[in-house]
Parts: sequence; C-alpha cells; structure tokens
Amino acid sequence: MGNWDGYFQMGMYTYNRYKEDGNIYNRLLLRYAFTKKAYASFGLKSHFGKADYFEWGLGLKF
Repeated sequence: MGNWDGYFQMGMYTYNRYKEDGNIYNRLLLRYAFTKKAYASFGLKSHFGKADYFEWGLGLKF
C-alpha cells in the first residue's frame, strides 16, 4: 500500500514468569517507509484479544 507495510505475528513465550496471560501472544504492526532504508513502526501486542501495550520504533535497513 504505497509506503505502508502491515504485519501480523503470532508467537509463544519459551519462559513466562506471569502465567495469567498465557504463553501465546499476537502482534499487529504497521510500518511506514520514509525512504528505501529508513522507516517508522507502530504496533500493538495482545494476549487473546486483550491489548497489552503499544510499541513504536525507528529503523534502518542495511
């Protein structure tokens, strides 16, 4: 979609001290490319539909 990318990730913790949320999580991530090598990302991590936290970042491709 132009400069935007979207990702969906499903993962599992190998070690989790907090058992109430479970070992499986989902991430939804949107990434916007400023140039071919620089981007910003915005994401949401959740456990079984319960949103845990929002994440953001800046990155460079090599």
